[in-house]
Amino acid sequence: MRLAAFQAEFAAYLCGASEAPPVDPDRATIYRNNVRLSLSAALAANFPVTQAMVGEAYFHQAARRFLRDHLPQRPDMADYGGAFPGFLAQLPEVEAYPFLPDVARTERAMIEAFLAPQAPVLTAAAFASVPPDGFADLRFAAHPSTRLVRSAYAVVDLWAAHQTDHPDLANLDPHQPQAMLIVRRDGRIEWVSLEAEAAKFTSALLSGETIAEAARQLPEDFDLTDALVRLLHAGVFTGLTLPENQ
Repeated sequence: MRLAAFQAEFAAYLCGASEAPPVDPDRATIYRNNVRLSLSAALAANFPVTQAMVGEAYFHQAARRFLRDHLPQRPDMADYGGAFPGFLAQLPEVEAYPFLPDVARTERAMIEAFLAPQAPVLTAAAFASVPPDGFADLRFAAHPSTRLVRSAYAVVDLWAAHQTDHPDLANLDPHQPQAMLIVRRDGRIEWVSLEAEAAKFTSALLSGETIAEAARQLPEDFDLTDALVRLLHAGVFTGLTLPENQ
């Protein structure tokens, strides 16, 4: 057997996609158990709130099913599980907890923010060179660590409630739409909850729309200046651009 074929068969066995190991079964079983335990532990470390919400037993059952088709692509286990939120959304038993995939998506966004490349943060001083008539045409470059999670569920409250060993969920309505803005500053993850209109505005700016374009679908009383100041203070952007004719 060629090396590539052997590696493929062994990987399939280790992740549970095959029950036919290309080596001694007793030794292979030891390897497979170690791999399953290690990858399940990595997922649990990366999605602690998700695990707390479903319980350790079910989480590890789901983790074993996940790793069959999702072996790590990088040696850094802190980055493992990028497809896990989407995987959860496809599980029939999760239909009773429709907010769970978005909670996992929130945790994944925090990991991505933490692992994102370094970049300078845009400050208010950068606006000094912007002509008064160019403000509406500004576009912003998102900081690499910026993540915005918008959900039809109370992802902010659910995540925050589980930052204690004994979460109080008695008065928490999980079916309230919420949005969380996540950034990394000074090596730490920071987050803020955004109201619906602010989240819509932020999402539009992060997708490359100008201020004028982002504000087009917002109510007239939306405070653009206040929203921009808050985003700048949070360190959401790394640069700005004007049209070439400005």
